[in-house]
Parts: sequence; C-alpha cells; structure tokens
Amino acid sequence: MSLIGLYPCSNISAPTELSITSASFCSILAVTAITGNVLVLLAVIIDPNRNLRSPFNFLVANLAAADLIVGCFALPMSVEFYIRESLTHHITVLRRDDARRVGYFISCTASLLSLAALTIDRFIAITDPLKYRIKLTTERAAMVSLSLWVVSAALPFLYFHVGYLKYQFFFANTAVVATFAVLCLTYA
Repeated sequence: MSLIGLYPCSNISAPTELSITSASFCSILAVTAITGNVLVLLAVIIDPNRNLRSPFNFLVANLAAADLIVGCFALPMSVEFYIRESLTHHITVLRRDDARRVGYFISCTASLLSLAALTIDRFIAITDPLKYRIKLTTERAAMVSLSLWVVSAALPFLYFHVGYLKYQFFFANTAVVATFAVLCLTYA
C-alpha cells in the first residue's frame, strides 16, 4: 500500500511544546529576516554615490527581496499554523495553508536560484576578471533576476497538480541536487 499523496500522520499530534517553540523560533526569524533584508535593500536603493549599483549587488538585492518575502509572508503564516496546531492539538490543513506553501515555495526557490546566480557571478569574477564587466552587465543581472522569478513563480503550480507531499519531495531533492551541481560545476 502506497502512502504517497496521503497524510499518514494525520491522526498524530505534535507536542504542544514543539509547536510553541517552532512558533517562537519562526517569530524571531521573521523579525530578523525583515530587518536585515530591508536594510540590505535600502543600502542598495538609497546609494548616494551609486557605488552599490553593480550586477553583483543587484543579485544580492534580489536575494534580499526573496528573503524579505519569506520574512513577511511565509514565516508569519507558519507562526499562525504552529499556534493553531498547539491550540487544537492536531494538524488541520486549511485553504490558506496552500497560500503559505506556495508563497514559501516561490520565495525559497527564488532564494536558491539567487544564491546560484551569485555563485556563478563570483566564479566568473574570479576566473575571468578582465572580461567580467563585459560579460556581466547590470542589464544581464536584471534579466537573470527576472528569469529566476519567472521560474520560481511557475514551479510551485506543480504543487496543485501533484499534491503537497510529492511536490515537497520534488522541491527538497531539486534544491539539494541543484545546489550541489552548482557547487561542483563552479569549484571543480
């Protein structure tokens, strides 16, 4: 009997202490993520001398934007989920949990792809410093950022087609394999 697509632990509840600890941790993480990423975005946007208007900093700002979305939407919705879990002593999946999951998948995919783009940017800057400014312009960084947001927004719609557990498995494995592939290709 296959359990793929089912919730095999739906009749088991998490300990209340675990739910409260998870909610507290997500709250602290949300405040930290919002504060830090807003500061990064402000530093890049409000740059009086325009010293931070490079392709690299554009990609850093893109990463900060993705992480800001996690801090503003995904983490507070997770806090609400954990509090609801601790009060009801069982997992109740509501329709808004789908919105939390999709927002989480979009922002985390954008964050991972931004990290991959930053890694490739640094690789080119180190291995070919004389042609770096020719190869990586601000316009190309903007196109890369736009492309990764389009891919990040498109991938989570598989979630509605295949279901949460299969997509979570796909997402986790893709994140690990893609990160490992980028590391191997850039540092090998």
